[in-house]
Amino acid sequence: MLGGMLFGFGISSMSAIVVTDQYIEFFHNPSGLIQGAIGSALAAGSVVGSAVAGPISDKIGRRDAIMFACIFWLIGTSVQVACQNYGQLIAGPVLNGLTVGITSSQQLAGANVVVYYLTYIAQMAGLAGNVAMVTSGVQYAVFIIFTGVMWLFIDKTGRRTLLIWGALGMFTPPAFVNITWRLFIIFGVLCVAAAGWSWVFYPETCGKTLEEVEVLFSNEGPKPWKTKKGDSRLIARIEAVVAKKTQEDPDVHVAPAAEKESA
Repeated sequence: MLGGMLFGFGISSMSAIVVTDQYIEFFHNPSGLIQGAIGSALAAGSVVGSAVAGPISDKIGRRDAIMFACIFWLIGTSVQVACQNYGQLIAGPVLNGLTVGITSSQQLAGANVVVYYLTYIAQMAGLAGNVAMVTSGVQYAVFIIFTGVMWLFIDKTGRRTLLIWGALGMFTPPAFVNITWRLFIIFGVLCVAAAGWSWVFYPETCGKTLEEVEVLFSNEGPKPWKTKKGDSRLIARIEAVVAKKTQEDPDVHVAPAAEKESA
């Protein structure tokens, strides 16, 4: 959640700036390759951050890894605040991206492109002035709301289910049929591929102990598409102990594990 909020804040802030007169004048109206580099800098840093997140977490622990990553966010933000040229404008988001990558995972769903250039898209759709700017704030608010809402359902629906349907839910190119729509076909294909990838390779970990999660990702584990939330062997063992205790001493009532869990 932390990585998602940082990423959303970063690209939403930038998307509101790229169409302003101050930005265009100060940076001499960047376009083409330069604007592309500026726009992809945060994502580039995220890719690197995602690659090093595992080794760093194993080395110093997840808590310290997140604290370590936040240092890069502060440095990257400082670089952007003091920005005087293209180099700083690219280097700052790259450093921010390292933090995002370490605290979350990166997707190729196309949402990043839509969000970053949302104000451009709004102008191409005939919206101008403050309306185009407001769209950037609205989408960021939507990101925050739905990120928070999902926390209420993740243990009820399971992580695997949300991954698959979340990927399919991001396939929205019809809305951009008249705005460089061919680009979004690529992202649509990537979203469908992501759903398929999740179905084939990601086992359901909801309701499992750490030991069971380790087995799920081992060579001896079940096929991911055969897993489902719950069914923890720990609960079954607890139930067996409860049943044994009840048989030995009928006067002693021990609440079943399932009852404790629901309570």
